[in-house]
Amino acid sequence: MTSKSFRIARTLSIGTLAVLAATMAALSAGVACGWSATLYSSWPMMTLWGLLVAAAITVIYATRLWRRPFVLTIHLAFILILAGALVTHFTGKEGTVHLRIGEHTNSIITAQGDAIPLPSYIALNDFDIETYPGTSTPKDFVCALTDNTGSVVTATLNSPGHIDGCAILPASYDADGGGVTLSVNHDPAGLSLTFAGYILLAVALIVYFFGRHSQWRAAIRRLSATAAIILFFSISAKAELSPKASEAFNTLAVYHNDRICPVSVLARDFTATITGGASSFDGYSAEEVFAGFIFDFGHWKSQPIIRVKDKELCRILNCNEHVSYYDFFKAVTSGRIDAEHPSDSRKRADIDRFEAVNMAVSGELLKVFPMRDSSGIVTWYAPTDRLPADMDGDKWMFVRKALGLLNEQILCNDGATQCQILEAIGRYQRHETAGMLPSPERLSMERTYAKLAAGHTPAVVAVIIGVLLYIMMAAGRIKPHLLKRLGFSSAALLWLWLTIMIALRWVICDHIPMSNGYETMQFLAWCLTTVTIVFSRTSVLLPMGILAAGLAMCVASMSGAGASVTGLMPVLNSPLLSVHVAMVMLSYALFMLMALTGVTSLIRSNDATRLADISRVMLYPALTLLTIGMFIGAVWANVSWGRYWGWDPKEVWALITMIVYALPAHPTLLPALTRPRAYHIYMVVAFISVIITYFGVNFILGGLHGYA
Repeated sequence: MTSKSFRIARTLSIGTLAVLAATMAALSAGVACGWSATLYSSWPMMTLWGLLVAAAITVIYATRLWRRPFVLTIHLAFILILAGALVTHFTGKEGTVHLRIGEHTNSIITAQGDAIPLPSYIALNDFDIETYPGTSTPKDFVCALTDNTGSVVTATLNSPGHIDGCAILPASYDADGGGVTLSVNHDPAGLSLTFAGYILLAVALIVYFFGRHSQWRAAIRRLSATAAIILFFSISAKAELSPKASEAFNTLAVYHNDRICPVSVLARDFTATITGGASSFDGYSAEEVFAGFIFDFGHWKSQPIIRVKDKELCRILNCNEHVSYYDFFKAVTSGRIDAEHPSDSRKRADIDRFEAVNMAVSGELLKVFPMRDSSGIVTWYAPTDRLPADMDGDKWMFVRKALGLLNEQILCNDGATQCQILEAIGRYQRHETAGMLPSPERLSMERTYAKLAAGHTPAVVAVIIGVLLYIMMAAGRIKPHLLKRLGFSSAALLWLWLTIMIALRWVICDHIPMSNGYETMQFLAWCLTTVTIVFSRTSVLLPMGILAAGLAMCVASMSGAGASVTGLMPVLNSPLLSVHVAMVMLSYALFMLMALTGVTSLIRSNDATRLADISRVMLYPALTLLTIGMFIGAVWANVSWGRYWGWDPKEVWALITMIVYALPAHPTLLPALTRPRAYHIYMVVAFISVIITYFGVNFILGGLHGYA
């Protein structure tokens, strides 16, 4: 092939990739606004993918890529994945069916309303809701199905049943539990072809690192860097309840956020809610604030503790930023707020804070009384809740009167009787939950975690240290050996702190903590410190890693609600989630460090070449981790949702990010990126795709992956 033909093929490849990325970015916003996702599978999009495949084959031939078998395999794997997607488009069947127990069907209904026959009929024999121990919170949905041969098949949210090549899983259920809507997907050929491509791609990417002539090995040789050994360092009121009773009350089990936790956790969340994020007020701890509103309302109703963000509402309430419950109550009951500020959208959050106090004062938040029904399901009640009609009379009286008696003993300043009442509530809880209550040690551990997680100090300290070290490094005001010593020690201490916090949260919530925005940002900070320590021989990365980890921790700490441990949604109760998120967040950590390296190169232009080599060393592992993470995500999606790819905004932007970072891994196609300055500028700009993939999708585009 002539050089002119190669340039044409190269231009076609880059141009097609750019158009694809731009089109998918536009469509992701459109789908979030209600446009049809079928646009992704339209003929124009399929034509673009076909042009990309043709250009790739041309470039493979022009560059004689068969001489580098593993690199060739990577590109062929992508072609195989696209071929599988094409087969899925033309042969795959996807729809839903609603069945009551005892009913059967031999067809499904598509999203367009068309009926499609199935190879075998499906009958629903039974449906059951599994709950978390000691609660009525759903953990999984279990369907017992049969086909025309009489074979029994079990289908759950994260383990679909299979009947004649159809993957079947529960999508929703009727209010009475007697029926269920099933999601049915039939795509044996496309799924097999696509997953074969994924596996081939993952294996080729991993083996690529061991290739003698790989670009990654070349960057390693230029840099002459070795991994460091990770070292471990030790890190280094007022209350009306009596001290012993206060301790017993705060460690008492309560049903909160769809799980069982100590009252102190509820107190922290309550205080953070009404203050707008603070974990204390005027020298009072969160526990003292919560107990004060319940047992000493006369004093606390006049304290300016409720945060008001809406400026117009501040004017009506005649306050700067905080107002007392009493003043808020007068404004609400008099009708002044609705009369002078009828717009509800802006004031809703402030009203919610006021209503949170109402719920605490009324006792509605204190769901400390469990009740086990005949089927063994435990439901938790507050003393003001409507209790079951068949509840035993003595139990009914205890639930209604126990906290009232406790309040009376507080007024009498009888600490011993206070403790006796709280002990009686504890015995009642253990009896009704029949051994399903978390152990006192576990509740105490969660209380400790709540206190540690409430503060912002570690994040602020990490940012300050990172900024100071970065300024001194950029200005050349610190010697490399001193930078390495200070940076490594700080990174190691930060890594240890994050490891302890993640481990504590893991034990408390009983799953790997990677299910919401707070947890993923905390894990990102851990990944950043880990990468920083591994590459600590390259001293220039130390300040950047500490700074980036501190910023990630700050973002996590700004999510006051996210810091609360919540029950895991049934669809997220899968080990694949943890592996998927871990892979992706590790890649994000490397991309972030590459962007910071690019910024540093613009400040220290004389060191641009070395910094470019450092960045390239991180590029290939990051791209591999992102690709494998997407593959595992596809497997999980197929298991949980019945399809491996749904053009969800997060999926689309992950694909765009992979395309963006795949381009600099092809210096033959983009020779301009071989120049250090151009490469660094590209990496800084490329990080925008990561920001959109995480924050843009979570807070703006939404979708199935949208969590804040």
